[in-house]
Amino acid sequence: MKYKMVLAMAALTLSESYAVKVCYENRAITDDEVALAIRPPRPLSVSNIIDDIKKKHGSSLGSLEQLNLDHNNIGLKGALGILEFALCDLPGVTTISLRYNRIYEGDAQEPAFKAKLEELLSKETFKTLDLTGNAVANSPWMTSLAFRNTEKIKWRD
Repeated sequence: MKYKMVLAMAALTLSESYAVKVCYENRAITDDEVALAIRPPRPLSVSNIIDDIKKKHGSSLGSLEQLNLDHNNIGLKGALGILEFALCDLPGVTTISLRYNRIYEGDAQEPAFKAKLEELLSKETFKTLDLTGNAVANSPWMTSLAFRNTEKIKWRD
């Protein structure tokens, strides 16, 4: 009886899921097109990082809660790719940090970025998107969105 209880407790412990936190801070990650335009050795691209996350955390993608991509060279198109990845493959993500990248307004991808951002912010389980240090944080539409979602968007230190 004692051994059955120990085995049951061990099985319960193994079945518990733990929050996964992924950090690719300060890795010179850039948008795919920029990475391809540079001679080898090329910097890491957003697609490289997404593929790496899927490879390393494939079975635990649903448990991934925090994604930190601070201090890179990610632009609006790369940020859009990250939001799409989060919406499609990371159901448990609560925090995405893109502090101090190169996310500017005025890009052709801006309407798609805005739509995906609003979709992500509408998820009840999503808590924080940090865009501090990115020029897009000062755009009129982002300022309006940030004031409507003050608890979810961090855009200033």
